[in-house]
Amino acid sequence: MDKNIKISVVGTGKIVNEVLPLITRDDMHYTITSVYAYRNVDNARCLAEAFDIEKVYTDYDELLCDDTADFIYIANVNTAHYEYALKALESGRNVIVEKPLCTCYDDAYRLIDTAQKNHCYIFEAVSLLYNPVYDEIADALKKIGKISMVTANYSQLSSRYKMYCDHVVAPAFDPELAGGALMDLNVYNINFLVGLFGRPDASSYFPRLGYNGVDLAGAAVLKYTDFPAVCCSAKDSDAPSGAVIQGDVGYITVDSPVSVLACAKIYIDGKLDKVIDAPVGSHRLEFEFKKIRDIYMRGDYDAMIAKSNISLWVMEILESLRKS
Repeated sequence: MDKNIKISVVGTGKIVNEVLPLITRDDMHYTITSVYAYRNVDNARCLAEAFDIEKVYTDYDELLCDDTADFIYIANVNTAHYEYALKALESGRNVIVEKPLCTCYDDAYRLIDTAQKNHCYIFEAVSLLYNPVYDEIADALKKIGKISMVTANYSQLSSRYKMYCDHVVAPAFDPELAGGALMDLNVYNINFLVGLFGRPDASSYFPRLGYNGVDLAGAAVLKYTDFPAVCCSAKDSDAPSGAVIQGDVGYITVDSPVSVLACAKIYIDGKLDKVIDAPVGSHRLEFEFKKIRDIYMRGDYDAMIAKSNISLWVMEILESLRKS
């Protein structure tokens, strides 16, 4: 298990600048072979210099032809995820794609279908699904009895919101680029639910729309057979973020955005039963890269398919919500 996974990075944005210092740690066992940029070539060169990356590509076809990476990590603008992932999969390359996997259900289905036909691995980088706190929450559900309600809120005043108010529209506030509260923040709440409870029976979305039609905030209602779930998010305001899973015996609280999952608490009959903490000193993104590597190194294709099914169901829900 000490073999390093070779990975080529597509994109130079904020998430890439957070991921690279993490996966270049010795204990992560990743080697970055190259970085690709379509426009921000200077940024790519700076990253290459900072992290000792041998090659900078500006031609994606050349990268797919020449680079020997085990995985292509796609972390460019949301609306480009599908095109870049599909081309990689069609060339027989494994991919890790930043959330959202793409912007519509049909595209998500084609990506996953192409991966399986070519026996490639495809992972959507939704960090909470790989977090050990999440695994313990799943195990604790049976302790709190019959589920009656789930609520989740992820609200964070965007650093680009003032620009938006001045009619300077960044991609995060551009509906044509899959921006907005649902695709940026509420996607985590929906992944949290689907990973625990599967596909809902129905869903509806109630957004607060900005001047260009983007959802600045919104509440998604997911109806399961035995209980409702309400997922709220906002990019135009702050609020305490977290989640509560209510049962007829007890409840589980998450006192942070579910994307972080630093801690969860289990209450039985109104009394604190257990505190679940993430490992001390851990980074919220490290678990996904460790577990993705582990799944790949074990050749556990069924585990990859199980994660892919969550991605597919979430995209089905997101598409339905955007149309509602």
